[in-house]
Amino acid sequence: TKNCKDIIEKHIDFFKGLNDIKEVYVIGHSLSKVDYPYFEKVKKHCNAKWMIGYHSYDDMKRLIEFVNHLRLKDVTVFRT
Repeated sequence: TKNCKDIIEKHIDFFKGLNDIKEVYVIGHSLSKVDYPYFEKVKKHCNAKWMIGYHSYDDMKRLIEFVNHLRLKDVTVFRT
């Protein structure tokens, strides 16, 4: 587990600086629920198109859960 709240607070300037980001690429990430708070903060600070890679069927299941959880609207999925 991670102390996401403290880590995010420590790096809040990074997240606040994402306003001009137009595309977010997620490649080789497990999309584990423990990392959701980081992705939620990214989404909050930028209105971007998300491109998310997957490798296996299990990756795709986590990807779908991730997209639904974050309520992402503009998503492109690709095989890695």
